[in-house]
Amino acid sequence: MHRGYTKRWRKKWDSDLARHPLANHLFDYLIDHAAWQETETSHRYKFTVLQRGDVLIGTEQMAANTGLSRQTVRTALTYLKSTSRITIKSTNRFSIISIINYDTYQGEDKDANQQNNQQINQQPTSSQPAANHIEELKALKELNPSSSTDDGRRSRKRPRKQITYTPEFTEFWNIYPRSIGKGEAFIEWQKVITDGYPAEKIIRATKEFTDAMNKEGREESKIRYPCRFLKKDFWKDFCFKEVEI
Repeated sequence: MHRGYTKRWRKKWDSDLARHPLANHLFDYLIDHAAWQETETSHRYKFTVLQRGDVLIGTEQMAANTGLSRQTVRTALTYLKSTSRITIKSTNRFSIISIINYDTYQGEDKDANQQNNQQINQQPTSSQPAANHIEELKALKELNPSSSTDDGRRSRKRPRKQITYTPEFTEFWNIYPRSIGKGEAFIEWQKVITDGYPAEKIIRATKEFTDAMNKEGREESKIRYPCRFLKKDFWKDFCFKEVEI
């Protein structure tokens, strides 16, 4: 969702948005952060399905990311809603902004299909291809025949293959409040990255989880393993500090 490209709708410069630069700025932000396909996410232990063109986000985060004040964000949202560009669905847990006629601004064409294929095929340049890392870790679990024992039987030893941990995973590992099962955690990390989630989002959620554990004073032995934190998508529950609008 946060990598690749979005289109810019030229016709908007002939519309009222050209005369409302703050609303225009926020509208571009929403388009850039909207789900481009149906996506399942979770917040506070509740799973939610975002449709194409939906954004789950709060005013505080929008203000921080756009440089606008929270009051300006609310005013811009009210304007976009009154001009039938967005709808806002609020619950007691979160709010979802839906961009009306999202396909008008981000419709499918040849270039868009090429872009989506590139997003699927390319990995972040800051790390090695995830598949290669997973294969390295799998190799560590294989048993290879080696030297014979005194009674002639062949002993089996694990291959000595060096794992190259990515800088992003190392940052995650240093933050997580329980250091156990690093290899297994790295396998799950690469799977999450391969699914298209940005490393910085996982790290931010990990910091929130660590802060919550510290405030609670939970014993380290009672904190779930890092691999389970990643494998069960538990980290998604800590992605948003505030989502109320």
